[in-house]
Amino acid sequence: GEPEEVRKYVYLAQKITALILREHELEQQEHNQKTQLNHIIRSIINHDYLNIDYLKDFLKDYKTTLNASYQTILIKLDSRYNPSNLSMIEKYIYQAFESTGSKLYTFNYANEYILLMEAEKVDKCLYIFEELGQKYSPIIKIGVGRVAELSHQHNSYQSAKLAVESLFADEYIAVFDSLDLEILLG
Repeated sequence: GEPEEVRKYVYLAQKITALILREHELEQQEHNQKTQLNHIIRSIINHDYLNIDYLKDFLKDYKTTLNASYQTILIKLDSRYNPSNLSMIEKYIYQAFESTGSKLYTFNYANEYILLMEAEKVDKCLYIFEELGQKYSPIIKIGVGRVAELSHQHNSYQSAKLAVESLFADEYIAVFDSLDLEILLG
């Protein structure tokens, strides 16, 4: 075509290419942040070694500290149910996590979803998980761990797992601090 005519399309093509590259950069940045968050949460709940300065810097971005009181909320998915529905349920789990205001959540292979939540907010948000559990029972079971500093969330995670294990077939949520006989029977 005519150089003047083609020049308009070249400029447009350059702009579109720049937008696509920027979008790719943003997606890569988001992926890196999620990967970092997953690593941090898994390290905290499994009590794995982490560079303390790295962890403190990371937590600063989330406006929290290692001494802050948190509780682990564990959602365990029973994968024996129809796998085609699992992605829909996963979407609702993540929506529930988002609605709490906490950004400290991840998926833990093979079928666990983990939220680290500020302890003082848990009681106010418990209804979210009660509704989720009621809606998707018996596919999901929810356990709320005991209060612990963020640096000791491995204890809260273990107590959340114990709370889930204490549930009977028709139950879908348990708060560790309110269990007593259920722990022995579960």
